[in-house]
Amino acid sequence: MEEKTELELRLDDKAFEEMREELTKKYPRKWVTIFRGKVISVGDTYDESARKARQEYGEKPMVTRQVVPKGEEKYWIV
Repeated sequence: MEEKTELELRLDDKAFEEMREELTKKYPRKWVTIFRGKVISVGDTYDESARKARQEYGEKPMVTRQVVPKGEEKYWIV
């Protein structure tokens, strides 16, 4: 199960990268949550986007990232 979750997260992260240019035009500086390769929520903050996604899809592994041009990402290691 853990391997599947990691693979799904990697695929969703890859989907974000593939959509980055389009997302940058449509949702600049917003936060988007990707689940199964699709944008399922958008918010002004990480918490807003993640909360909307959890309300709709439950507690599943999802990728939430800020929509910024490549190279402008900020990372936190927790």
